[in-house]
Amino acid sequence: MFKIISFIVILFFTFPSIYGQEKISEQFRKLSDLNPTNVDSISLKGQKLLKEAKNNVEFAVAYTTIGDASYKKGNYLLAIKNIEKSANFAEKAKREDQLVIDYGLLTLLYRKASLIVESDYCFNKVKELSSKRQDFLKNFNVLQLQAKILEMDKKYCEALNFRKKIKTSPKDINAHIVASTQIYLAFDYAKCGQIASAKQIIKKIESYLSQHKNPDKVYLIEHYYLTKAYISVSEKDTVSAKKWFIKAYDAVIINKDMYITKFVTEERLEANFDELSVQKELYKKLNVINSQEKSIAEKLATNETIKKINTIKEKERKLKLYATLAGIAFLSLLFSMIYYRNYNRKIKKRFDSIITELEKKNNPEYPTHVLAENPKQSATQPIIKNKEKESELIEALEKFEAKNLFTTKNISLVKMSAMLKTNTKYLNYILKEYRDSDFYGYINKMRIDFVIKELHNRPELLNYKIAALAEMSGFSNQSLFTGSFKAEKQITPSQYIKSLREKNDNMKNYTS
Repeated sequence: MFKIISFIVILFFTFPSIYGQEKISEQFRKLSDLNPTNVDSISLKGQKLLKEAKNNVEFAVAYTTIGDASYKKGNYLLAIKNIEKSANFAEKAKREDQLVIDYGLLTLLYRKASLIVESDYCFNKVKELSSKRQDFLKNFNVLQLQAKILEMDKKYCEALNFRKKIKTSPKDINAHIVASTQIYLAFDYAKCGQIASAKQIIKKIESYLSQHKNPDKVYLIEHYYLTKAYISVSEKDTVSAKKWFIKAYDAVIINKDMYITKFVTEERLEANFDELSVQKELYKKLNVINSQEKSIAEKLATNETIKKINTIKEKERKLKLYATLAGIAFLSLLFSMIYYRNYNRKIKKRFDSIITELEKKNNPEYPTHVLAENPKQSATQPIIKNKEKESELIEALEKFEAKNLFTTKNISLVKMSAMLKTNTKYLNYILKEYRDSDFYGYINKMRIDFVIKELHNRPELLNYKIAALAEMSGFSNQSLFTGSFKAEKQITPSQYIKSLREKNDNMKNYTS
């Protein structure tokens, strides 16, 4: 992977605009500005950043740094785990720039483990996110990453085509990043055999190095040394070539970067200038690294397989859950439809019964007071001994009903007795014998029948509020009216009104 992780992390701190509304504290910035020279110090820096982190952006940077150290130590799994954590924090902070960094790192990590599908997915995310930018980084990130992918596959000439498209200047980013970009370009020129172009770029790099206090600690210095070695090899200057290869090797040994060490060792062995004993030692170290790399790649592949299996299982679990919920919803809907259909049928049946009864009563031939002619046979002796007096009281009751006096507000047994010019004892007897009810049951029934008849005969009342109908019929409140109506007719006033409206509308449509 060369040193792409560190390179991208440096880019992050080069552009403070990406922090957005979450500000980086001064202490955190001071820690992030440190430039460790080996893997152990990078790991320590990451832990300090994590301890200091207070917001999503700071946590993202901390975990990226830890991921960098994990990779350089050769721990793919831990590197990916930490970079994924960084991506989660970047998502929370809505920092697309940090996401570009994280997906870029994951692209290369997965590529290193030969997990091409996962790598391509992450690379496409980088392209998608970078396309939203308006500055030079819109193309910089994608070109840089594309070149690194090809360099990992040792396709240096193809990588060079992308490197040449990268445009940077000190106005865009600091001189350190410009120099690093130029080192990559010179390296690819040399690997592709374009030595003259490599030498031109090297001159520019050396101008920068001459101004640096510690040129041996410059970022990507080992690539600069390797490029110098390739140039010396092309000029058949084996002494200089050997010197530059050794300097490159020494540089990576100091920073303890496992995979850069592997790359430089391979390049040095390929040059074939070392004594046999030195070569044997280098091959031994290379075998150790290859063995570690293979083991880690296998673990990562296994881990990704487990993740895919778990993802599939989770999808299957969700599908089963959705299917179960859909089934429950369907059955609930079906039962609801059946319930409401039966409920509506019941309402219609009750309504039809009410209308049938009402129409019978409206028939002139229908006897108005059947009970008056057929009194209930009482098990007790009649209270009113005088039959003439009993007939007079029945006639008074009929007049009371004809005048709708039962709608009188706050009527009581005593008041009604006074209206009929009798006593409460006789009135109770008459209501029981000829109306088969006690006083309150009788009053409620008469009021409900009155409202039903009025609504049927006067359609304009269908637009009245329930409270108005309650008051019109003599009830003291809407709640008492509704309760009495439902107890008497087994449907509510609203249901009766709705059914009556539908009946009237159907009649209008039929007649028209």
